Amino acid sequence: VSRVDVCIDFSTTTPINEISVGAWVTRSTKKDVYYAHNQLSGWVIGQGGDLLARIYDKTLEIKSSHKLYFKSVWKEQGWSGSESVWRVEFQYKREVLSEMEVHTLGSLKERLNQLWQYATENWLRLTEPNPHDQTVTRWPIHPLWGKLQTVDWATWAQREQMDIPIRRASKQRNP
Repeated sequence: VSRVDVCIDFSTTTPINEISVGAWVTRSTKKDVYYAHNQLSGWVIGQGGDLLARIYDKTLEIKSSHKLYFKSVWKEQGWSGSESVWRVEFQYKREVLSEMEVHTLGSLKERLNQLWQYATENWLRLTEPNPHDQTVTRWPIHPLWGKLQTVDWATWAQREQMDIPIRRASKQRNP
């Protein structure tokens, strides 16, 4: 396994456009903010590294990608069709996967929870900044991020009685 992208889509009442880039506490030194059509479209954190995060407005993205099939998938899961859907996606490259002992598809499935936990608890956190405390490690976790941290990949796969979808990327194009 040389690269894995793990993501979840969610909707929220949290005004995401009000989250400052400083609220993202990470081991990476690189944070990029993106706008489209004069509105926040998302963040990329750790660009160029062995682990990176993309947090973006998926409903805005599908306006240009035309991946309209996502809407029916979201509606099956309870989406009303009116609120924005955001995606949190972590891209793990070979070095990080090797450090976490992910070498095969089997070991990937066994360690999805650990990959998610490391990315959302150790490598990146959305916090509620405290202007009176310069030590960012003490800042409280934002309630939205607290919910996202609890995603349990194994339980989800069992509940849905399916395998977590894993596919081999074509060598004809970048994954």
